[in-house]
Amino acid sequence: ELKNWDAAKAREFLVSLPGVGVKTAACVLVFDLGVPAFPVDTHVARISRRLGWAPEK
Repeated sequence: ELKNWDAAKAREFLVSLPGVGVKTAACVLVFDLGVPAFPVDTHVARISRRLGWAPEK
């Protein structure tokens, strides 16, 4: 069961599924499995980079 997996292994499995990206995997981890994760969409990432809170790509 996915709940019993290590967070990194669960994330890796989720993103391997067709149509599941990093943000969707993070949403599943945090909201369904209670794993500490931070879903970031493109808008949050862009604004964070502009404000200097995150490094440029």
